[in-house]
Amino acid sequence: MGVESDSEALVSFFMAALVVLVGYAEDKKSTPHTKDEVHSMRDNAACVMMEGDDARKMDDGRDYCDIVPENCWHEWQMARRDMDRKPESAHKPNPLT
Repeated sequence: MGVESDSEALVSFFMAALVVLVGYAEDKKSTPHTKDEVHSMRDNAACVMMEGDDARKMDDGRDYCDIVPENCWHEWQMARRDMDRKPESAHKPNPLT
């Protein structure tokens, strides 16, 4: 197996989970985040690269589901709704961004 194949199997695993980081920051801010704020948190969060199977095992050990980094804005809006966070964001989630 070449280096390129090994790299393709790696996925980012956030330490701590993005949903926790974004939620904690929103609690401190006391208002809903903007899309740019959520993307900035994702871009600056600590993560490690690991094989997909290992990341799934680590994720299964959590009591909650993390948000997917590539779709973090939309998934954060869904997580906010599931957590009954009010008020709802003025920015409607766009699943294409």
